[in-house]
Amino acid sequence: MNFIKSTFTCASLWSAALACSLANGATLATAVYDNDSYVYFGSNNAGSNGITTTADVSGGQFYNGADFLGHHTFAVVKFDVSGLQTVANGGPQKYLTLDWIQPGQAEVAVSVAGADIETGYTFGPFFPQDGNHDARLQWYFDNIKGDDAAYGGYAGGATHVGVINPRSPSPFSLDVTAVVDAWIDGSTPNYGFGLWAVSSAGGQGGTLDFASSEYAGGGGFAGPRLTSQPIPEPATAALALLTLAFAAGRAALRKPNRI
Repeated sequence: MNFIKSTFTCASLWSAALACSLANGATLATAVYDNDSYVYFGSNNAGSNGITTTADVSGGQFYNGADFLGHHTFAVVKFDVSGLQTVANGGPQKYLTLDWIQPGQAEVAVSVAGADIETGYTFGPFFPQDGNHDARLQWYFDNIKGDDAAYGGYAGGATHVGVINPRSPSPFSLDVTAVVDAWIDGSTPNYGFGLWAVSSAGGQGGTLDFASSEYAGGGGFAGPRLTSQPIPEPATAALALLTLAFAAGRAALRKPNRI
């Protein structure tokens, strides 16, 4: 009888582990806008299958002799956080979760976008006829490229949040709780996150980096989202609970049966 009870206890713990895993890894918000913008053309590709980032080699300069140093792609991801609670008000931690679908290695920095790309970015036709190339690059320097020199940033750039260092196709998460909570309580305007490559996996014209909201390529990849736990951390939590359940079952089996 004790054995049967122990079995039910283990099953209950396993169910709790799965429930805990799903709850902890819950999606809090999906992206309401994601894009990649190739500075050279001034393009703003908001409806593609993926989000591409390529390394900025400008060094904070506009020109190197006769060459324009805007041959790179940055990205912006925005979320509606109006329905979320701050940690101070009992809400969960918040993690920016992006699904990397590009083979190879790269390092992508994340910043707090300093302005709204949909209203503030300077667009124009093919360079150089429009004359807006400097303005586009300046906007990127001021509002997307981070201020951490360790990752190629510079003083006066956007606030650096962290770096995603993907090595294989899978989800990657970054703790953005402080940033999102500041958006929620209104202390910082919500223009989304800037993504800019410290190093590129595919380079100009390469394959997709992160799955966009429109991604339909299969493989279980999803678009940008805010989660309450880093991914795949909930699976680790479930495994830990399962281990506890197994240990509890073994301990119960060692006890003498009493009827």
